[in-house]
Amino acid sequence: MKHANPQGKGQVTVLSDWAGAQPTAVSKKSPHMLLADYFTSLLILSADFGFQPRAGVAYHLYHSDQRWQLSLVSPQEWGEKAPGVFLGKCELLKDMTWSLALRDDLADEPGLLDSLRQLHEGFIAQLGEAECLEDTLPFYAAELPYYRRLLAAGLASSLSQSLSLAGLDKASGQQWLGKLLSATHAADDAAHDPPTQEYSPAPGLAFFPSS
Repeated sequence: MKHANPQGKGQVTVLSDWAGAQPTAVSKKSPHMLLADYFTSLLILSADFGFQPRAGVAYHLYHSDQRWQLSLVSPQEWGEKAPGVFLGKCELLKDMTWSLALRDDLADEPGLLDSLRQLHEGFIAQLGEAECLEDTLPFYAAELPYYRRLLAAGLASSLSQSLSLAGLDKASGQQWLGKLLSATHAADDAAHDPPTQEYSPAPGLAFFPSS
């Protein structure tokens, strides 16, 4: 018989944790901002951590052995004992999306860039196969550990509300790819650079690796 609460947490605690993972201050967002928030949040929620992140607290994202790890400890505090290569400083926002400030010398870390590129290609592939973006949202990611599952559900609720506010809840995956490509070309044109080529992504990549 499968237990509804395999972590063994009391009902009051679960309800309190669930309430803490619900989005507040959800706002209407542009297509580009929605996709950026979605991808960034999926990246961070793919990381290993065994604590409940709080909004407004600084966290640090590391990469080692093909896995991501979220930590309260900065690279300076870790010193030579850091759990991996540092990617950037991140923060959980009140709407349950995440912000990420990348390290300044990211271009000097080809391994990090390759891992990010693989994740992004998987994101693009998943988006292209979806009938609508809301179908991809992790309202209940059963494979995730407890806190990551709660935060994923909070993220899904937040993005679903933002999609509705922007009138984009019925847009297909291919329409979203078109919006993404248009935004990329606009940025390239503004910088007077040749347009970025569209991805030819590999099969979908799992955003939530098994623990």
